[in-house]
Amino acid sequence: PLYTPFGTEEHAAALFAETAAMVACFEKAFDEPYPWDRYSQVIVRDFLAGGMENTSATLLSVRALTGKPGEKDALIAHELAHQWFGDLVTCETWEHLWLNEGFACLAEALWAEHNAMPSGPEHARAAYLAVILGYANEQRTKNHATAPGAPPMVSNRYTDPDKVFIKTDDVYAKGALVLHMLREQLGDDAFFRGVRLFIDRYRLSVVDTDDFRRVMEEVSGQGLEQFFTQWCLRPGLPRLKIGYEWVPEGGVLRVTVDQVQTIDPLNPAYAFTLPINLSFPDGSSRTVRIHSAQRSSQTEFPLPDRPLQAIIDPNLTVLAAHETRKPLPSGPDEH
Repeated sequence: PLYTPFGTEEHAAALFAETAAMVACFEKAFDEPYPWDRYSQVIVRDFLAGGMENTSATLLSVRALTGKPGEKDALIAHELAHQWFGDLVTCETWEHLWLNEGFACLAEALWAEHNAMPSGPEHARAAYLAVILGYANEQRTKNHATAPGAPPMVSNRYTDPDKVFIKTDDVYAKGALVLHMLREQLGDDAFFRGVRLFIDRYRLSVVDTDDFRRVMEEVSGQGLEQFFTQWCLRPGLPRLKIGYEWVPEGGVLRVTVDQVQTIDPLNPAYAFTLPINLSFPDGSSRTVRIHSAQRSSQTEFPLPDRPLQAIIDPNLTVLAAHETRKPLPSGPDEH
């Protein structure tokens, strides 16, 4: 059922028309039937929040009635996903709130991916990444946090529980990005098997970040302690300056990655592998990867020809802000 003020019934029905399809999408993605006997959405006057999930019922502001069909899908999908992450399985304390909000934000991207699938896998992937890019741009712009001044995403440092929802290391955007990076690192099969096992093991219970980490390690066979430590337990994100140098003798592309964020004993350099997609004059392309775990890293790649273009991390596998300090050479004699 959808409850809405008198006079808005037809418009509300059009705006919320995809709800049943979203339920089916998330049931399949999470391999878990919708957990409750009904799902009500209630439009409430004078409701300050955009949306608030309750077990089997979501309250929404009258602002949810603005716009055209499809324009509120992200909000509807977000609150619906909380019926699994937040109601069926929920964080043990506010410290681990990202497990609720990060999954709900990821669900917005999963719905965009599912909804675009009839146009083909490439369109679906692009729709998914467009949502993820929005989260990444938000963090790149706003998050210049460092320890010890700012609390990380997973932290019990707060005096007001409401502050957990609005801190720089955002449990919404950064939470979704951590899950996306994990999906990229593990691959779809292991990632979604882990998510499904997580729900099965902890349904109708409370969880913390280590519970989730251990499940993902169990399913993937990978040690993920460093991943969770640097992305969940420390504030901020890496900021990179990337330089390229083409060496004609031997046909080598030299790539330098400098981490220019604060690096000190409390804020060590991040460890990650950064993919760079190269395109060549003959129309071919190739992805090279440079590992960075210190202030400056340099790698040389033998190539059949000088690249025309380099695209840094097209699938957003690393939450980092980056700029090109020295672009690829543009003239035939430059190197």
